[in-house]
Amino acid sequence: MDILNLNIKDFSEKTGIPYRTLQNYLLGLREPTVSNLTKIATHLGININWLLTGEGELFIQKSSIDSRRQAIIQLILDMPEDKLDDIYKMLEKEKLLLELLEERKKLKNTG
Repeated sequence: MDILNLNIKDFSEKTGIPYRTLQNYLLGLREPTVSNLTKIATHLGININWLLTGEGELFIQKSSIDSRRQAIIQLILDMPEDKLDDIYKMLEKEKLLLELLEERKKLKNTG
């Protein structure tokens, strides 16, 4: 927070981590969860390695992933474990459908 010149309220708003949870982290009453470390890395561009070990570069290199894809990834990371299989199956079906439509389009253009 100090490096980014953020107070706890701003940090909470930017990461989506509840204010009280951050207070507990700062007071040493709780350890950050993997999900919250991921939110910090994703929303603030902090290197997860640095968060875990204090070693390496503080900031991650700019991702080649656009913001929409990053938002989708964050939604998946925030999903309950029991829903991940359903989401994976849905995405597989969607990908297969797109591939079939592309193949159909190619066949129409050659036929």
